[in-house]
Amino acid sequence: MTITPVRIAKVVVFLAALVPAALLARGLLITGDLGVNPAETIQLETGRWTFKFLLLTLAVTPVRRITGWNPVIQFRRMLGLFAFFYATLHFAAYWAFDLEFAIGSMVKDVAKRPFITLGFAAFLAMVPLAITSTKGWIRRLGKRWTLLHRLIYVAAICAAVHFAWKQKVFTGDAVRYATTRRQFGRPIAGFGAIRQKLADMAVRLYASESMLYRVAGLLDEQIAHTTDGSAIAAAPAAVAFSMSRRVIVIGSPA
Repeated sequence: MTITPVRIAKVVVFLAALVPAALLARGLLITGDLGVNPAETIQLETGRWTFKFLLLTLAVTPVRRITGWNPVIQFRRMLGLFAFFYATLHFAAYWAFDLEFAIGSMVKDVAKRPFITLGFAAFLAMVPLAITSTKGWIRRLGKRWTLLHRLIYVAAICAAVHFAWKQKVFTGDAVRYATTRRQFGRPIAGFGAIRQKLADMAVRLYASESMLYRVAGLLDEQIAHTTDGSAIAAAPAAVAFSMSRRVIVIGSPA
């Protein structure tokens, strides 16, 4: 077998694509540095890498047309299979950690929660793409193979909405402000660093809202179970304890 620059590049890309999975495995099994909620970290990271590899797969054809470098097409199948690989890890983590492999609970969750429905639809759309990615299937399906593999657009769109819905990046006054306020002739949401900060702000906003509901509930409980002024003295301690637990979960305040 002749060693060519393209073959070497494919080996490098293959090994690099395994790094995120290897780091997650090391963090889970050896170093224990996946944060206070390793299950959530694994789900988020595998989901993000699924979406990244989907985008890289879709980018192959435009790069080929723009640059005229035809060998880049040889990377498309491998990138697509890695997208499916991380999608499988993402689904497996969700099914194992959240549902403990309960099929009935999975069916109910998919039917009840729209963002889960979209994520599951993206995964299902990728299954026939992975199965028919071999040269044998290309010969069997002929022109139908190209038509079938347009499902990658369905998978990418569903994955994008699934991720954005999960992170709640479509909501909040900060996001609306960022899309209308202009700086240097562009909406401030157009700057990559600010987009990331807005997503983080949205997550913290919803976490804070949940914490406030918990605080209100604790105050009601204290008042309901006491008939004197001791409720006023006892409530702050309970509230502080609840807030400290929430801070541990969502991270240090910005």
